Amino acid sequence: MIFRVKAVVSLGAWCQTTYQARRFFGNTVTSPYDWLVTPFKALLTSMEDDGSKFCKHLRVVDASRPICEDYGILYHHEFERRDERAIITASAIERCSDKLSYKYIKMIECAPTEGTLFIRLGGQAEPAFAWPYLNDTKPLQASEINTLCNIIEDKFATVSFRLLLVFFAGRTAFDMDSAIDNRVIIRELPHAADNGNWEGCDGEWDMMLNGINLDFSCVK
Repeated sequence: MIFRVKAVVSLGAWCQTTYQARRFFGNTVTSPYDWLVTPFKALLTSMEDDGSKFCKHLRVVDASRPICEDYGILYHHEFERRDERAIITASAIERCSDKLSYKYIKMIECAPTEGTLFIRLGGQAEPAFAWPYLNDTKPLQASEINTLCNIIEDKFATVSFRLLLVFFAGRTAFDMDSAIDNRVIIRELPHAADNGNWEGCDGEWDMMLNGINLDFSCVK
């Protein structure tokens, strides 16, 4: 039986995931990871504690990259900038924390208990940079992917879901250190040129998504 998708949730690692999901499906469940740069480890740790440390402790790297000390997330779009320098104030930090906590709650509440498709672009995505076409420094392990599936099952209380992992050829490597969860779908996009754009190639995403044996007719 073909898996029937009812809702789509972006799990990062970059904005391209949300942009392409919304363009293709017309709508997605709101997610705190929509417009963040979220390394794989950061995704696991932030979901494990329900995002309780979103934007609680920051360090600014190179004056332009507000990095979460607790998770390693890059809050690239969450703060105003002046001459590319991130403007960090106590009130801005509080707004960011409240906003992402709210989006996390809405993500959990709005994802249906069955028929949810979670989409994640990239591998480790570490360290966090606001550019999806960097080579991973280490492979993504099957055991890490399985941990994400277990967290999804626990946090969303879902009875049926699929996790679509999308990666760029030549940018991400996998270490199959264990058998991978049968709810995981892994798909490759063509090797991304360094001079690509952050949104990605619509045609390549369309071809990839249309080639998956899933029923998208019920996506709202």
